[in-house]
Amino acid sequence: ERLILLRAGEILVTTAPDPQRAPRPLRVRSRHGTVQALGTRFTVHLADDGLCHVTVQERAVRLQPLDSDAPSAQLQAGQQAAFSSSATQPPTSADPFAASWHEGGLVALDMPLGQLIDALARYRPGYLGCSAEVAGMLVSGAFPVDDTDRALAALVSRFPLQLRTRTRYWVEVQARSS
Repeated sequence: ERLILLRAGEILVTTAPDPQRAPRPLRVRSRHGTVQALGTRFTVHLADDGLCHVTVQERAVRLQPLDSDAPSAQLQAGQQAAFSSSATQPPTSADPFAASWHEGGLVALDMPLGQLIDALARYRPGYLGCSAEVAGMLVSGAFPVDDTDRALAALVSRFPLQLRTRTRYWVEVQARSS
């Protein structure tokens, strides 16, 4: 088999035919279970919510929770699902921008600000967070991951927000003062 161990973070996988004579399955294994590629393009994300999130862009994947009694599930292109070590949630329509980070940006469509800031924080050294009072604010836009200062400037220019900066390595997004 071809095996990738995902310990943290997110991975975008694009499979190609196996050059070996006997085909070897490509699998991504996490602490929750295994995602097997069925000739495809997909993302696997170990999220802060304690689940493994899988989004399929092309073809299909099979999810198998770690618990051997849990049934496997198959996701088709355009579907996403989350699973734990004991169960898989029902598939839903995939976010078409789920892998936009691979292209150098994050696309948000009515995304809670806290979720966007958490995503941007993965691309920035130090602390990047937001106050609880604005974490639920829904935001939309395209934000570069290779220049988080520019992404934050775009947020502040479009929404009633301001940055509280202690150092270059400690930034918090909060409601704009009147």
